[in-house]
Amino acid sequence: MGIPEPDELDFGMLGFFAGKVADQSVAISGAGSPDRRSCKSLCGGMGTSGTCGRFSLGGGSGAEEVDFGKEELRGVYDELNTADRGDMVTLGSPQLGLEEMAGLSSMLGGRRFKKRCMVFCPRLVQEQAQRLGYASQIRRAGCEILSDCCTCLTPLIDRGEVDSVTTNSVKGAYYLKRSNGVDVNLKPLSEIVEDETGWS
Repeated sequence: MGIPEPDELDFGMLGFFAGKVADQSVAISGAGSPDRRSCKSLCGGMGTSGTCGRFSLGGGSGAEEVDFGKEELRGVYDELNTADRGDMVTLGSPQLGLEEMAGLSSMLGGRRFKKRCMVFCPRLVQEQAQRLGYASQIRRAGCEILSDCCTCLTPLIDRGEVDSVTTNSVKGAYYLKRSNGVDVNLKPLSEIVEDETGWS
């Protein structure tokens, strides 16, 4: 991977690229040590574009080598990013885990979304996040927390009401466009929080 300091969106696009070129498994070198959010994004992207379902970090011996740098990253981005802005924000494809809910609540830190924001997570995670105070902080930021449903296959996001969605999910971008018929503005989570929120 020839991308300096990749974020979760970069890993999602790497996964989308890898899913297209690899059949069953892929060895990735030069990616450093991605956090859980980036690993989930990588897996989500890989499963979206093809049948490749397994990856290892550190490269592989004797395997065919395929470069993934700025040019390939731009190609995936141009394919999936179809809008300059979103009418709403969706987070959680794959659904957010407890660690990600904690990180989101911390990242928001008193900010509030300026437009509708839907956060998707499993019911158990929502219950745990509620007990630990993360859910109330996320709701105070203007987010709706939805459990046991999917960002990209929900009737809650409909072309009749929404033209475009901002998300940090490659998987979400692919299915929102193809299944829900809405355009997608792709950004890493840090940029979403920076661009789409203001101080309450």
